[in-house]
This record gives sequence, structure tokens and C-alpha cells, in this order.
Amino acid sequence: EIGVRLVGSEMCIETDYYLTRKVSFYFLKRAFDTKKLIIRKANGGAVVTVINETPDELRTTICVGTQTFDGAHNDVLLTKDLTVAPHSWQQFHVDAEEPAADGYFVVSADGFETADSLRAYYREYTIPESDAVIESVEKDGSDLLVTVRANVFTPFAYLMTSDDRVHYSDNYFKLYPGEAKTIRVENCDETPTLYTAATMQRKFVYTCYAHAQKDSQKDLSRMRFTLSEHRPAQC
Repeated sequence: EIGVRLVGSEMCIETDYYLTRKVSFYFLKRAFDTKKLIIRKANGGAVVTVINETPDELRTTICVGTQTFDGAHNDVLLTKDLTVAPHSWQQFHVDAEEPAADGYFVVSADGFETADSLRAYYREYTIPESDAVIESVEKDGSDLLVTVRANVFTPFAYLMTSDDRVHYSDNYFKLYPGEAKTIRVENCDETPTLYTAATMQRKFVYTCYAHAQKDSQKDLSRMRFTLSEHRPAQC
């Protein structure tokens, strides 16, 4: 299984030589999903797009609402039963006030990835530190079903084991306040570790510090060796 995308006239492979999935693999997998929800801010509310690129008619209930980053407010604006023909899409407008600076529109439905209206760099928002945890791990044949949850909006979370060749049904994903997400970890017996943007940053800082310490020791050893070579003879 190889993920391929075209950028201009160049072809980019989303797996490496050993078919290890790169981070971008999962973002593209979600972007090209055959069933997709999109929500964007619009004058007087939001516009929701429902895409069905499967060969089957789709009947579902769409839930549109607003949330705050800290999960304190989770309001439902509209629920709508929808029938979407094969290989088609539908769009509708939701009348609502624009969310405050600490909130966003959100849309969800069974069988779809939840979507939000955030369209900017996350550094432009004040987002609380994630409290994401692994709620449960269940064995399913040779796979693991790992359920994760957070009480606050988590823009970036991922699972990792000691073997980077392990495949996940999804990874490098968002977590919405109170929403559980179950990931299938294929052909794996090792319980993965859950990381978020904050833990990833701390891990990165620690790794850089460790490498810096190691390099400093090497430089000190080289300096001692150099000094011993050029030490003046004793009188």
C-alpha cells in the first residue's frame, strides 16, 4: 500500500522505501476520504458540505454545533436528516452567531470524521494543554483497538510503538472535547504510547538537550586530546 500525491509536476510518495508511513500519509488519507464533512464560517453562520464519493446512497443525521477549546461549552445548533446520492455532495447553510475567540463551529455524523471551522495557525489561538489519555485497549484478533479521549480540544495527537512499521487506521489526529476516538493498530501486541503536541514538544526539547550534552562531551574529549598533544614539555 503506497500513498502517492501529485504536487505540480512532482510526485511525492507518502511512504518510505520500507513502506513505513510518513506523517503526511494520514493527513492525505483523511483529505481523500470517500465520505467527508466540511464546515466553514459564512455570513450569518456557517456552510456545511457533505460529500459522498461511495457507490451507495448515504442516509445519515448531521449534527452542527459550537464548542470552546476548554470543552466548557458544547452547544447543538441543528440536527438534520440527509440523504446523499452516490458520487455526489450536498451543501446547506446554518444560521448562527459567530463563535467567540475561544470557540469554533463543529459538524459530526456517524461514519464521518468530525470537522471544525478553524482555518488559521493554531499559534493564533489560546488552546489549553491537552489531558488526552488512552481509555481502553482491546485485543481484536492480531490487532489492538485503542480508544483515546480528551476533555479539551487537542489539535494534534498520535500513537507510537517501538516499531515504526506498525500501521494505524488513523494517526496524527484531532481530539474534540469529550469525543472518544478508537484507532485500530494492525498486527501489534505492544500497547502504544499516546503523544500530544505538548508532550511531543517536551520530547523534542529533551532529545535536543540529550544530543547537545552528548556532543558537548565529544567536544570536551577532543579538546582534551588536542591539549595533550600540544602540552609543552616539562622543564
